[in-house]
Amino acid sequence: MGSEKANILRGSILQLQKHWEQSHPGRWFVEDSLYALQTAGNAGFLTAGIYDALGEPDQEQLKKDAYIYCRDLTELQNHIFTENGGNQR
Repeated sequence: MGSEKANILRGSILQLQKHWEQSHPGRWFVEDSLYALQTAGNAGFLTAGIYDALGEPDQEQLKKDAYIYCRDLTELQNHIFTENGGNQR
């Protein structure tokens, strides 16, 4: 991703984060892209990495960088509604 696009994405996420914190404290940012997940995490979001067969090729790093990692939306939903769901790091 070019640096100009990266800066636009970073700025957009920071703006979203400010709005989101005010209206939805403690909410999750769910992403299958490593770069987007890292950017959201650096902006202060709680992050959930999710597997996508056509998505991020570096699933191991996505697992490491995400607060939780889920293999599918059902697993993510189970995590949200239970204390010990998902693969917390």
